[in-house]
Amino acid sequence: HGCAISVASASMLSEEIKGKNIDELKKLTKEKILELLGIPISPVRLKCALLSLDTLKNSILIFEKYVNKQV
Repeated sequence: HGCAISVASASMLSEEIKGKNIDELKKLTKEKILELLGIPISPVRLKCALLSLDTLKNSILIFEKYVNKQV
């Protein structure tokens, strides 16, 4: 559940990341997300548009910390 922009952004990001490795995912930028959306995003809605990218980046950090603990 979420606003239309956050849901659309998450959907487009999920399609974009399929088949990519972690190093490729780390290179994803806010500009890429905005490009995928293809519509102007106001400063107020920017947080909505980038929520999925922020979640992905935080998930990668958590995963890497876990993997490093296991080694």
